[in-house]
Amino acid sequence: FLGALVLSLGLVDIRRRPPGLPLAIAMVPPLLVPWAIVVRQPVVAGWSVELLIGAYYLLLTWALREKSPILLGIGLGLCLLSRYALAPWTLLLALGFGATGRLRQLLRAAGVTAAMLLVFYGLPFLARDPGILVRSYLSYGKGFEREWARPASDNHLYEGYGLAGWASDHIRGDSARRCHKVQQLHLVTSLVVCALLAPLLVRAARRAGDPYAPALYALKAALAVFYAFIPVPYPYLWVVPAIVSSQVVAAFVLSPQDRRPK
Repeated sequence: FLGALVLSLGLVDIRRRPPGLPLAIAMVPPLLVPWAIVVRQPVVAGWSVELLIGAYYLLLTWALREKSPILLGIGLGLCLLSRYALAPWTLLLALGFGATGRLRQLLRAAGVTAAMLLVFYGLPFLARDPGILVRSYLSYGKGFEREWARPASDNHLYEGYGLAGWASDHIRGDSARRCHKVQQLHLVTSLVVCALLAPLLVRAARRAGDPYAPALYALKAALAVFYAFIPVPYPYLWVVPAIVSSQVVAAFVLSPQDRRPK
C-alpha cells in the first residue's frame, strides 16, 4: 500500500513539477522514503506494520498539500485509528481552520474523521468495552518497562534513535522508575510543543489564507519532538517521520507555484 502511494503520488508530483525544474531533482522527494528504508533499515520493509501506518501519514500529508478537506478527514481517521500520537496536533489543525474562517472545511474533515472513528472503533470496540483505551495505554507502559529492564546490550535504547538512551543514563532509580519518568517527559514535551506551535500556526495560517501548509510544518515539528522522547525508540518507528519530511520537501520543490508555501 505504501509503495503504491509513493509511486502514484510521486508520479503526480513529477508530472506537474514547476517549469524548468530538472527531472533528476524532481525525483528526489518521492524517492527519499524508499531510499531511507533500503539504506538505513532494510529489514523494516519485510516485517513491520509501520509501513502501513506510514502510508496513512503519506495520505494525510498529501491531503494537506492538496488542500482537500475530505481527503484530510480520511487521512486523519486512518492515522488516529492506528496511533494516538496525532491527537494533540488535531487541535492545532482546528485552530488553524478557525483562525482563517474555514469552518465549513473543518466540519467536513471532522465529520469524515468522526464517522470513521465511530464505525471502525467506537461501535465494534469502545461501545462494548469502554475501558479499552486505558488498558491499551497501560499495556504499552508495561511493554516499555520490560524493554527498559533488559541489559543495555540487548535493548533498543542505544541504537542511535531518540533520547531514551541518554535519559536512561541520566535518570536515577531502577529501570521501572526511569521508564516511568521518560513516559511522563514524553507526554509533557508532546503537549508543550503543540502549545508553543499554536500561536505560530494561527499567525502563519492567517498570513497564508488557509491552514494547510502551516499545519504540515506543525505536524513535522510535533512529530520530531514526539519521536525524540519516545520511551522505546524502535528503529522501524522512524518510517513515519521520514515520510512527513519527504512531503515537507516536496511542498517546496514540486508544488506548482500557486500551491507553494508562502
